[in-house]
Amino acid sequence: MAFVGHERGFGQVPVEGRVLLRNDGKSTMKQVVLLDPDVLGLTEKQREHVLRVFPEVRYAMANYLRQGVAVRVQRQNECSPDVPPYAIVVESDPEFWIDCAESPVAAKAHALALGLRVI
Repeated sequence: MAFVGHERGFGQVPVEGRVLLRNDGKSTMKQVVLLDPDVLGLTEKQREHVLRVFPEVRYAMANYLRQGVAVRVQRQNECSPDVPPYAIVVESDPEFWIDCAESPVAAKAHALALGLRVI
């Protein structure tokens, strides 16, 4: 969570976004890049999913869901043991995971419920 406000910091409002640090050689300045997930055109289930994920990936998540991209289910071992073992991976962007599930069947059902194409 980042905060956006007036120059002097009065009236700050919490927003969802990414804080970037810029250094011009003299000082370091924080800049907030807003990441509006743009949930227009999504189903209720898709909107709920977008609002559950980390704020910094909501915009990309909403776009992938809106497009109904092709995904594949694969076993993942990159996360801690408390994360379900099967990842729903965007085929065109394998670094981007839609979600994880306890079994391949559950992952496929979840992907289909989100309007994605499982390949």
